[in-house]
Amino acid sequence: MGINTPKLINCEVMHQRLSPRKNAFKYDVYYLGIPLSQIESNAIGETLNLNRFGLHSFYEKDHGYRDGTSLKAWLYDMFDTYKFEKPKEVFLISMPRILGYVFNPVSFWFCWNSKDELYAVVSEVNNTFGETHSYLTYLDDKDTNGDYVAKKVFHVSPFLEREGYYDFQFSLSDDSIKIHINLFDSNKEKILLTSLSGKFDDLNSMSLKRAFFRVPFATMKSIFLIHFQAVKLLLKKIKFISKPKQLDDRFTKNEKA
Repeated sequence: MGINTPKLINCEVMHQRLSPRKNAFKYDVYYLGIPLSQIESNAIGETLNLNRFGLHSFYEKDHGYRDGTSLKAWLYDMFDTYKFEKPKEVFLISMPRILGYVFNPVSFWFCWNSKDELYAVVSEVNNTFGETHSYLTYLDDKDTNGDYVAKKVFHVSPFLEREGYYDFQFSLSDDSIKIHINLFDSNKEKILLTSLSGKFDDLNSMSLKRAFFRVPFATMKSIFLIHFQAVKLLLKKIKFISKPKQLDDRFTKNEKA
């Protein structure tokens, strides 16, 4: 059936670079978990500021085509491109705007089909240059290890080449989530480990206030840490890579090995 009630997700984010120099960090943050149907119907507006300023807000223009087109239409276009069944239920995991500011390194769209099976996940990735790309993971297309592999086609970090491939692993239950995204270079060497893991809480005004005081200004914290880690990598003399021109495709699908 999917997850049909809004959630607050108290998370830990982990990054571990393995080469050419080791670097690792963890930090606490919180995410929203919102059924797409409640965004479309404006039902979430009873708990969260929808498309308007507040301590915590969700703006539709932060996702999808970012031009006012409905988020459902954006997802349907993506699934139509690959001739996949359109999702019946969708559960979005994303950071909120906090006092009007947000930067989402990656948001996740969990999709259930007409048989109430989780059959796809869309990882909507943003970089700090204002660009976005979405990786559609179709869960029937596993590699021989049971994971989901996608070619890296989007520039994220100025310390990593736009090459190699990602290995996605998703675990979602009624009360928790765990996501691993590992990066391999063109020689199939693992070079970066990342994860997001968290526990679900009911989304309401009290849980949002608790989360804010536990991790104040979480979105500002995330962008600060991105730039702080960049300085550390520069000091470790890791090669700086200029941003290439973004490729035309704004979404791609995983590949079956």
